[in-house]
Amino acid sequence: MGNALDMRVAMLSLHSCPLGQLGTRDTGGMNVYVRETARELAAMGIAVDVFTRQHEPCSHTKGGMGEGVRLLHLPAANGETKLGMYPYLPDLACAVHRFREEWGVDYHLIHSHYWLSGFAGIILSRWWGVPHVTALHTSARGKNHNLGWGAETELRSETEAEVLEAATRVMAASRRERTELVKHYGVSLDKVAVAPAGVDINLFHPLPRAESRRRLNIDAEMVILFVGRIESPKGVDILLKAVGMLEGREYVQVVVVGGHQEGDDGEDRLRRIAEDLGIDRQVSFRGPVPQADLPAYYSAADVCVLPSRYETFGLVILESLACGTPVIVTREGCAEEVIRPGENGWLLDDGPSALQLSGLLRPLVQARGDGERLRSNARSSVTGFTWGFTASRLTQEYRSLIS
Repeated sequence: MGNALDMRVAMLSLHSCPLGQLGTRDTGGMNVYVRETARELAAMGIAVDVFTRQHEPCSHTKGGMGEGVRLLHLPAANGETKLGMYPYLPDLACAVHRFREEWGVDYHLIHSHYWLSGFAGIILSRWWGVPHVTALHTSARGKNHNLGWGAETELRSETEAEVLEAATRVMAASRRERTELVKHYGVSLDKVAVAPAGVDINLFHPLPRAESRRRLNIDAEMVILFVGRIESPKGVDILLKAVGMLEGREYVQVVVVGGHQEGDDGEDRLRRIAEDLGIDRQVSFRGPVPQADLPAYYSAADVCVLPSRYETFGLVILESLACGTPVIVTREGCAEEVIRPGENGWLLDDGPSALQLSGLLRPLVQARGDGERLRSNARSSVTGFTWGFTASRLTQEYRSLIS
């Protein structure tokens, strides 16, 4: 059973569909990870069924993910929020089990993504007697440590501890995440394997800067880009405050790509911050955009800034570098494994400050986009981070568990 061609994997992404609109609520890097690894695993001969809850709009078919992958929408669980899903996880596990029974499918392994799917994975693993691989992608105790205790609920924290203890293998996206899981949850180090996320270097590649700016209607000498969900952990407010400290900020355009959440951490709050700083004319909120449009945004920018207060990997780092755009990023996720300061970007300290960020931005603004050496270094620094490599690492772990 060690041959990849003999494997069939039940992949659980119950709270969020891998084909959802990126940058909107609960839809981000994890969705890309699930989608791309499922496709690459299928290309290696592993049959993959991805289970998610039904949503609108959604595909009611078993297609949409590419050859060898079935995307299966389960009857919707009650509760619109992630916490609201929790009481219905046994029902969703039953729905997955019914599909297996009705279609006569045998799974050799379960791979769950996020703590909600991990809880369902515990149930199914015990029912079917198969290994359970889990990936949290973000953790409650990691968030609470970085953002302040109370950022995430005790229910999530304790459920994650249960999932990590019961799982056969835990996957981390970076060495830093593996260290945090061991530190915060007491997971045995040899139980945690690292499979770094990847980037589609065919999609994400450099485009002519002037042409990209014309296409996107960006008219500025210096363009600073942010890509991601608009929520407090992403630190967009830190970026705005840093730009507010810059001399020559009238030459700068800050382009924010991503959706917002309701409440104090949403777009309205950021607009008020920009107005208070007197830079509202320098900030453009573009909302969520299709992934196919992201290379133009990266290519239009002089630098991509990710001042995250908490991150487990940071796909945007790889995407930006693949498009030839240097990155300023906190020492979260994969940053220290990818960024070579002064060559393809710069690192911010943990708990990033607007003052430090403004200090890194200042010489770039003064140079007005003169960064050809950085751009040439950027793409070459990530060519080894492919989704095929990620899937190969997963396959190694799968084989070791089912042999």
